[in-house]
Amino acid sequence: MFYYFLICTIVIFLLLPSGGKYKKHYLNHIREIYKNSFDKSTELIFTSETLESRDETGTSSINIQQIVEISEIEKYYFLHIRDFGRAIILPKEKAQNLSEVANAIKEIADKFNIKYNVDLNWKWK
Repeated sequence: MFYYFLICTIVIFLLLPSGGKYKKHYLNHIREIYKNSFDKSTELIFTSETLESRDETGTSSINIQQIVEISEIEKYYFLHIRDFGRAIILPKEKAQNLSEVANAIKEIADKFNIKYNVDLNWKWK
């Protein structure tokens, strides 16, 4: 009986796709779905109550109270939105005036009591 389970386990392990295949599949899927969304210029406007986004497709607005957390790493800001774990990713290198952006983000965090994380040494693993 033991050998039966051992053989079945080995066969199943050999036949199931590895995690690398799933990763490759999903990366290709994301690249295909969002291929027209990358490297597009977007203008962000911080108002007293909203964060407005303007690009070639149109304008959108997010109530700042929907931002639950702000994370800062070496090259990016992440504005985490309450809805389904989404985030707005702001690359620091693309900002026209980084000090203004940094001040606006810190003011928003203070004004709306939003958790602000800073980890400038964070690295992808």
